[in-house]
Amino acid sequence: MLDHLGRLIGAPQSKLRPLKDVHTEEISALGPRGAKARKWAARLVAFAASVSAIVLLIERWPVRWADVGLGLSAVVAAYVASLILFASLFRCRRTITFTDDAVTVSALLWDRAFDRNVPLSFALLSHDLAEMEAERVKRVQQGAHKNGRTARRQYFFAKSYHLVIEQLGERKDVMAIYGEKRALALRARLQARLDTHGKNIGVAVNPDKDWPAATGELPAA
Repeated sequence: MLDHLGRLIGAPQSKLRPLKDVHTEEISALGPRGAKARKWAARLVAFAASVSAIVLLIERWPVRWADVGLGLSAVVAAYVASLILFASLFRCRRTITFTDDAVTVSALLWDRAFDRNVPLSFALLSHDLAEMEAERVKRVQQGAHKNGRTARRQYFFAKSYHLVIEQLGERKDVMAIYGEKRALALRARLQARLDTHGKNIGVAVNPDKDWPAATGELPAA
């Protein structure tokens, strides 16, 4: 009996493995190319709705003003609905996972991990194609001005930003975001999570320093 017990004493050894604190952030945003595609797709839907409304009015000729108003309302509703639909379809999505050791960025086809033992931070940079877009729009407007016309162009890349992770002076792209407000909000959200994750905010780590002495308590030896 003792021989059997002797074989069990100290083997197998068990070790306490602390659970890692894991937090996941799901982020999504419309990029400049998605915003541009959404614009043209919505215009195409509105054009198709307009043609359908005109054909319907011709078939019901003569028409009443109420029918004309109904047709215009249908076109506007189709345009707005298509904007909302295509904004969801063209939206870029990323999953950011925070652990005590790393920050992992996951997309549909790739994953990239960054060691948290090396200082890193989230940052926003102007889109790489912003200057090229501005020059192209300027040339178009100058050409139109020479011909006595006005050319209005909507900016997409100039209003977009790269959300990146900066580590050891290097830039690692996370996603491109259309719109300054959305970009600032996502960057602030991820940076706040990075700054607070794993730091046990609100927890007394050192009782002697974090907890005040009670009245009448004997001083520590």
